[in-house]
Amino acid sequence: MVKLRLQVTQGDTLIVYESELVNGYPNKLIYYGTDISALLGVKFYDVDADGSDELFANTVINSQKESYTAYKIYNREGDDFVYSENWLLNNTSTNFQNQLTTKPQFGFLDDDNKLDILLSDIDGDVLIFEVKTKSTLN
Repeated sequence: MVKLRLQVTQGDTLIVYESELVNGYPNKLIYYGTDISALLGVKFYDVDADGSDELFANTVINSQKESYTAYKIYNREGDDFVYSENWLLNNTSTNFQNQLTTKPQFGFLDDDNKLDILLSDIDGDVLIFEVKTKSTLN
């Protein structure tokens, strides 16, 4: 059974509600903040199997040479999300339209009992990351 969540972005503000009851309406405000910058979309998933979903934030990263998107991963600590220093980057060789889509998928693709994370970008590249340990993504 799952607690339902509702996430909304308003300008640069992320607002997250969660149901207090299993399968209940998301009525409890659990996060309201602007510290997750340049937000394009979010998804929740328990990557490290600790019983608490991490927040995957699709964000814009600006460097001196270019602007690109990446998924930054935030751990839930109570009613807050703390940046874990882990992120998923589109490292494909194309320099055209490397913006990641906002629909990451999670599952076990190769029967090795390690979680796989599937991402795609808007020009058709597919990226697969594997969770090696609770704090390592490859």
